[in-house]
Amino acid sequence: DRRSLGSTQKPSGVLVGHTEGITYVSAKGDGRYVVSNGKDQAMRLWDLRKMRSNSEFERFEHNHYGHRGFDYRYGTYPKPKNSAHPKDCSVMTYRGHQVFRTLIRCHFSPMETTGANYLYTGSSDGKIHVYSLDGRIVQVLDRSGTLPISYDPSESEPGQTVGNRAPVCVRDVSWHSQEPVLMSVAWENGERSSSVARHEWKGIGKLGDQMARLEDYVERQKQERAERSTRPSARQEEPSRSMPGSFELEEEEEDQYY
Repeated sequence: DRRSLGSTQKPSGVLVGHTEGITYVSAKGDGRYVVSNGKDQAMRLWDLRKMRSNSEFERFEHNHYGHRGFDYRYGTYPKPKNSAHPKDCSVMTYRGHQVFRTLIRCHFSPMETTGANYLYTGSSDGKIHVYSLDGRIVQVLDRSGTLPISYDPSESEPGQTVGNRAPVCVRDVSWHSQEPVLMSVAWENGERSSSVARHEWKGIGKLGDQMARLEDYVERQKQERAERSTRPSARQEEPSRSMPGSFELEEEEEDQYY
């Protein structure tokens, strides 16, 4: 919208908080909130109404509050002296994922089905992190546990070795606007190849059914898993089918998500 452009090249405002470079910025779409991923290993939520004015920002001491010489392409980040800029104006900070090797993306969950109540991001450790807006980690999906997307669910059940256990770096994730499905893209085998995987939450329907809180779904799955663990014979008789891109999970995580 050209009406929002000023007459000069100076910024309308500045969002201050990250101490290292920013890898991605995504808008919620309501004209107020945006989320960003940073090489300081943090994702930050911003309210545009709280941004610093450019004149205020120019009066700040422009010191470097991160690690001088830090290269995010390598997989280590020493504990910083400053976890945020002294004039941090972000609304919330989210930590737990890793932002190394490439420009890791982050997004709001779909407004149509979740009310944009979650933030999700890839991670260089091969995980997909889903956060609630209040900062809690709702779910962590292990990308290395997916089956090949070419797998035919009508075939015999695959063995435990079929899943892709090679180290991966999840660069980007996309949440379907109407279905409980995620698509992720990742680098594999030392960046020599890449792949796309489909992840589906089992037992969540389309559209309105997804409006139920994801936290409730995760808790329900934990309870059901605990009940099954007390009935080993029934567990053995229970048929198990996997969908393309679903997860072959460890014992403590089984059936938590697809």
